[in-house]
Amino acid sequence: MQNPTSSKRKRFVLCVAILSISLFILWETIASAAAGLFIPEASEVTRYLFVKGIFVAVFLALLVLTGTLKVAGFHGPVRPLSILWGAPFLLIGAMTLIPALQGGLNLPIEVILGWFAVITIGVIGEDGVFRGILYGALSDIGHWLRAAITSLAFGSIHLLGPNHGFDPSIILAQFCFASAGGLVFYAVRVSGGSIWSVLILHFLFDAAVILPAAGISSMLSDPAEMVPRMLGAAAFMLVWGVVSLFFVTRKKGQAAAVAA
Repeated sequence: MQNPTSSKRKRFVLCVAILSISLFILWETIASAAAGLFIPEASEVTRYLFVKGIFVAVFLALLVLTGTLKVAGFHGPVRPLSILWGAPFLLIGAMTLIPALQGGLNLPIEVILGWFAVITIGVIGEDGVFRGILYGALSDIGHWLRAAITSLAFGSIHLLGPNHGFDPSIILAQFCFASAGGLVFYAVRVSGGSIWSVLILHFLFDAAVILPAAGISSMLSDPAEMVPRMLGAAAFMLVWGVVSLFFVTRKKGQAAAVAA
């Protein structure tokens, strides 16, 4: 028989997860208008810092006030080697960054530091919601269903891109890539036992693809080039994600059986 207190706590965590996702969607929907109102002449870096920073501040405050930081994976172990399950992200990032470095990454240091700040805040928000509190709230269901829900939810928030003025084909390609990539992030989350490995992997990937393009808008400015590349990468991510999730969950199941 399930403990009533435990059952009530799980429902509470699910409510926090739903609230977090709702806040994410609401803020992403109105963020561009808010940035245009409060900082109309700001650079792209400053706008993203404004948008991402406000959400992450509110989100982390919510986790602290509700006592769900641990459920979201922020109190777990740090296992850097688990990011190797995210090899496709590392490979794509390296293939993008290395040629840029060889050609000379001609960005002012303040711009590089600004994007580092944006990326750090961004991955805390995205992974905190989808590989953090939502992952923890769905702990009672099987890994495959939980992976599907968290990955599709993660992909779906990239459909909010039209609010940033991106081409619709780019937005759909982003949805496919993020949903498939969500499976890979999920495998890293399971293997790592906390959110930290996912944060590291996500940061490395975003930095590797955003900095060579000198920004997100310029990176996504050419649908003819980016859409085929993103869809091809999405197919690779999907296959890798399914295979890696099979092995990671199997290993976890074996370890649980031995412990029992």
